[in-house]
Amino acid sequence: MRLKKNSIFNYFLLQVAFFIYALSSFFSKFATYNNSEIMLIAIRYSISIIFLGIYAIIWQQVLKRMNLSLAFSNKGIVIIWGLILGTLFLNEHITLGKIVGSIIVIFGIIILMSEKKEEKK
Repeated sequence: MRLKKNSIFNYFLLQVAFFIYALSSFFSKFATYNNSEIMLIAIRYSISIIFLGIYAIIWQQVLKRMNLSLAFSNKGIVIIWGLILGTLFLNEHITLGKIVGSIIVIFGIIILMSEKKEEKK
């Protein structure tokens, strides 16, 4: 079954929302990275809150276009975005356990997505 252009845009918008949510989590963690001074911590937490606001707006737009159960079943991808951001910017290490966990999350999303498509038929 081919996805319609509108459907592809909806999934893209969903991934953008989850990436922004992951950025919010990243900045929350980054706020206290390397025992930063209080002003830097406040700025980073403020950025985190701004990203949460942007996420909330995009999430509402996603829910206008997509069923909540379908959209929420994809939220596990935030873990993978967080893993990527942590590795790139916080020098966190990717371990075998994190890779296996990410694969499980991806397969879980695929299974849920295929079940949702079957329910629509």
